[in-house]
Amino acid sequence: MNFTQVTLLGGVGHLIAPPDWSMGAHQHERHELIVVLRGVTHVWIGGEHVRGTAGDVWLYPRLTDHRETGDPQGDFETLFFSFQAQGVRSGKLIASRDTEGRIRQMALWMSELLENQPPRLEEELQNLTRAILVEFLRNREYRAHDLVTRLRRHMREHVT
Repeated sequence: MNFTQVTLLGGVGHLIAPPDWSMGAHQHERHELIVVLRGVTHVWIGGEHVRGTAGDVWLYPRLTDHRETGDPQGDFETLFFSFQAQGVRSGKLIASRDTEGRIRQMALWMSELLENQPPRLEEELQNLTRAILVEFLRNREYRAHDLVTRLRRHMREHVT
């Protein structure tokens, strides 16, 4: 997979939601990237259920129906932004892990830049969007040993 002609649209959303939060089935005109910062969230997309925890990064392709909910374990927090790009397959969730925390950091930086809204930062925001997507793809290609993956999952879920 390779994204081309990438353009950030709108801004970066920041959601802190309670356990009973939910959003019914919907779709977007643009692709949406979700960065799970903390807690547990759930999405139903393309006929499958996916549980997300801190470090998960999801791409919802444009026009793909999905619904989202919180988790009884507690609040969760995400950052999200929409973009357009060529080369994104539609119909199902594309998932990645932010193992090094780079996507999280760049998304937080982008959110900060947008809050201050200096008009001359458009190029920087587009470059950050591209960098986030490059890291997203790089992380999809990296496969840790199964034991490392299970240990990381255990630590995310039990050591906070």
